[in-house]
Amino acid sequence: MKRLLIFLIILSTLIACTDEKVDGYVTYVGSPEGDTPAYFFTGDHYNFATFEPDKADVAKIVGSTIYVLNPYHGFMIMSIGLEGELEINGSFSLPCEPVKMHIEEYRAYIMCNAEHTYSFDEQSLSGTHSISSKLFILNIEFPFNIKPIGSHNFPGTITDFRKTGDMLYIVSRLRGVSTEGMDEGVEIPSRTLITSIDVSDPSNVTDLDQLHFDARIDYVIRTLVTSDRIYVAMPANENDPSYDGISSIQAVDISDPSGELVVGNKVELAGYINKDGQMYEHNGVLRVVSRWSDFVPVVETFTVSDSVSLSPSGSLTMDVALPDELHSVTFDASRVFIVMDESQDTVYSADLSNHAAPVQGSDIEISGDLHKMTFVGDRLLTLSHDSNLDQFNLSMFDVSDLNNAGMVASVNFGSEYSSVFDPKKPWFKWNNFMIQNFFEQNKVAIQFEGWDDSGYKSGIQLFFVDDTTLEINELVSHNGLPRMLFYHDQSMYSVKDEKIDVFRNNFTNSGSSLPLLREIEARVTIPNALEAQLVKDPGSLTYSLEIVNNPEATTPVSSKSLAYLGAINPLYEYWSNNDFSLKMFSIDNYIYLVRGEEPWHTSDESQMPAYKPLRVIVYDVRDPFAPEIVSNTSFNYPHGQIDIVDNTIIIMPLRREWYHPDQAPPVDALVYGIDMSDVTEPVISFEIPNTTDIEYKGFRRKGKLLISYHTEPDSSGSDHEKYFLDRIDFSDYSTPVLLEKINIPGMPVDFNPATGKIITLQNKLRTIETDEATCWQMGFYKSHYEDGQCKYSERTLNFLYLNGTEARINQIMSYDKGYISDVSLTDFRLFVQVSHEYFWVSEEDPRPILYVYDVDAALTYPLAGSVRLPSPYSTLTGASGNSAFITTFYPQTFWTANATNPDNITITQQ
Repeated sequence: MKRLLIFLIILSTLIACTDEKVDGYVTYVGSPEGDTPAYFFTGDHYNFATFEPDKADVAKIVGSTIYVLNPYHGFMIMSIGLEGELEINGSFSLPCEPVKMHIEEYRAYIMCNAEHTYSFDEQSLSGTHSISSKLFILNIEFPFNIKPIGSHNFPGTITDFRKTGDMLYIVSRLRGVSTEGMDEGVEIPSRTLITSIDVSDPSNVTDLDQLHFDARIDYVIRTLVTSDRIYVAMPANENDPSYDGISSIQAVDISDPSGELVVGNKVELAGYINKDGQMYEHNGVLRVVSRWSDFVPVVETFTVSDSVSLSPSGSLTMDVALPDELHSVTFDASRVFIVMDESQDTVYSADLSNHAAPVQGSDIEISGDLHKMTFVGDRLLTLSHDSNLDQFNLSMFDVSDLNNAGMVASVNFGSEYSSVFDPKKPWFKWNNFMIQNFFEQNKVAIQFEGWDDSGYKSGIQLFFVDDTTLEINELVSHNGLPRMLFYHDQSMYSVKDEKIDVFRNNFTNSGSSLPLLREIEARVTIPNALEAQLVKDPGSLTYSLEIVNNPEATTPVSSKSLAYLGAINPLYEYWSNNDFSLKMFSIDNYIYLVRGEEPWHTSDESQMPAYKPLRVIVYDVRDPFAPEIVSNTSFNYPHGQIDIVDNTIIIMPLRREWYHPDQAPPVDALVYGIDMSDVTEPVISFEIPNTTDIEYKGFRRKGKLLISYHTEPDSSGSDHEKYFLDRIDFSDYSTPVLLEKINIPGMPVDFNPATGKIITLQNKLRTIETDEATCWQMGFYKSHYEDGQCKYSERTLNFLYLNGTEARINQIMSYDKGYISDVSLTDFRLFVQVSHEYFWVSEEDPRPILYVYDVDAALTYPLAGSVRLPSPYSTLTGASGNSAFITTFYPQTFWTANATNPDNITITQQ
């Protein structure tokens, strides 16, 4: 299941402008900061409009059709039925993170970010990361058969765009960095590009013109795109890239139908621009709020007489109580509202109706720290978090006269541990909020996440609003993390990555839900060609049991909520380290769920929560449309590592050294079994007592043997530990036998009882005398430099043969350059990944090497071949047959290394 989970911020800057064409560039991997659409309302008309009506979002509705960008499924087209229900008409998978879209009658322009590559130059001994964004042009005349008709690559990550006629204008950012050297690394300037392309012939998309702006690596440039021009904010002093006291704005004309980019005037500001939203153009006037060197905001206006001319018009230095960095700037047609970081309970206002003479209005005091504000005509709505009440506060202010702005009404909502979700920055949920105004209904809706001591409390809070009233209305419960909320034909739609919920009947009742993705933790087969799957809800973190007729089914045959079992690590319990375990097995027509929990604890026994015993729940699925519970049994044993053989559940518990003083301690067993022969009454069938303080690890089954290992202090009295391989013989499941332990060098990777082969991974502490630079550059595992000595761990693979109860070493595998980071074994191949700990300072190719060894009947493992992995950020995650599975972190991608022919190992991105 493909996931696009990388949302890193690219910090890019610009100080110099040139029209040099850029085909490729050295960059650092990442994604741009998302930009949040701003909303404004004019006069007495409650119309929901954006500053940029063509700017795309994650969802767009045209008539009765919804277009959605989904990180899992790519581009999706859905239709709205007569009762508001949704149906997927078609989709188009994307190989990168979808960020922008533009919809026309029969075409969709889809932009996605972060196709990442890494290359190493043997001559310069340095490596480069490259990012290219991509444009897909799709024919959507027939949604059930979406066809690509053109594509185009862009360097960097796309931050904004504008389509005018047959011209498409793209703003993209790059951040440069070099891997060369250690003490004096070479920084390559960050770069922002404006590119015009001709899309009149989608099958032959061509670049027409390009400008790029360079700056030092830590400067984030900001742009504002309108229908005729693009404003670029950059450091004012081009000759001194370290200077950041003030900014300048460069205008670039994009009105030429031929796609020519014309550099216009540049004006110097009174202060510094470092956030989105500090620039806004309306009716031929550019309005800017910058932060002056003494942290005082300055409002400036500029007349735009033509597409390339900027002329200073007016200026206002704001009077603020606590000068500081800007928290947020919000414009509407004739006003601006400013909030400072250190005084987020105060909104400063200015009247811009006479742009030549801006006037500061009255200060607006709100309750708590501001998250976001928006307008409903002459009413200002603010969302803040009230720390005194541990709730959200929604307030409405009359701002028709800025000299006498006053509160109309205020309400609190949300639970004690609520947070709000920013669809543009999903990794930082406290930054923004989602608000929509349903003006036919005089309603405002806000989606939020929430927990309290009784459990999950997320929802969509509805409010009644008019000129004089703000009242809290219904709370519509929902699960998941919403990205967008919109109103259409008397229905409310909540768009999430995982599903879309439809609410009808005055929004209090759900009309339908269209699942797009489910997080499946386990899947087992059951009779009648069906499958049962354990599905985790991403919002409430609770589970459900679903019966499906195929793995790709979006609608299950049946579904049973398992919320009664509790949630895994509730979000509000941020202080906890609960180890929640829910495992699923199936035998014939029954599904077994095994639930255990190891709760948090402290040295203060009064704070220890009650211990929850192990539970075994059995569902009868002979009728797949109506599964029924046939037993729900608790056992006073701790949970742990689980396997099942025949009708016996075998559990090796986690070690437990404490218990609640008011509870009887659970049974301390090395291994115990639960007999499931009678599904209505499971019973403990055996128990091997734990007579020592040893903690057994690495539980796995090999035929009739259960394998684990443990460590014991070295009898010599040193800090070293000895490793032992443990075997439990289950030839007779009613009376299992713990066999004699076997001393082995290091942690066991694998043991084959049939051949007697044992593989272990051993760490040996090493020390060499060298200088600090050499210590870091050698890329050892867990390097540490101190007092002229480089201390590190040497990792080796040991291959042993078991003769009775004695394990003898036949082969030791070590590597001079790099360290063993991951190992995977199949019946045919042994895969070993060798990595560098500090690759960015190495003058060698930092990409890990995947070594492939033959697994044969001999006692050794001969080397069969090797290959470089695709990125320095690669990880060997598993293997099957002749194939190894690789994931990369920048961005998260999945690869398969096929070693069927080890002389020619092929790596393919999936």
